[in-house]
Amino acid sequence: MATLVDNLGIICLAVDSNDGTSMGRTKLQKMIYFSKYLNWDIDPYRLHFYGPYSNGVADSLTIAINNNIVHETIPQRGSYEYTLTETGNGFLNRFLTDVCDVGKVKRTRKLFAILADRTRDELELVATIDFVSNNTPTLNKEQLIQKVSIIKDNFSLKTIQNAYDIWQDDIQKEIKTLQK
Repeated sequence: MATLVDNLGIICLAVDSNDGTSMGRTKLQKMIYFSKYLNWDIDPYRLHFYGPYSNGVADSLTIAINNNIVHETIPQRGSYEYTLTETGNGFLNRFLTDVCDVGKVKRTRKLFAILADRTRDELELVATIDFVSNNTPTLNKEQLIQKVSIIKDNFSLKTIQNAYDIWQDDIQKEIKTLQK
């Protein structure tokens, strides 16, 4: 089980690695979800309306906002957006110096940069595909796509098939490279 410091640290790292692209709650949750492959101690995820979701990450984000570590902008239209505050930058620097392995941080920043380039919908689908695949590893490609299409019935089959290709050809391949 992740500690609050671990959760706050990975949240700050994800927000800091986002490089100015729009990041809402869903995108942040999915980026952190994939960090598990780089041996981050993150709270458990369960399947939720927008794909894999962690109550622990959501609670830690609320703590980060309430303690002026992360600033949340709530636009009139669109998704929430997050930036690190001055306090957040200080926290992240201490976290990186005192808690983290430099190589792991570099690999994680690279993963987050790749994920940040994806849309919220793409991340929602690839994380859902990954989650379902991990929880039912005997499914072949067609069965996996079919199962995800039932769970994510608001997306077309073609969109889910495209997300599968992104997951297999881009995300999984990059994660395997970063794990070395």
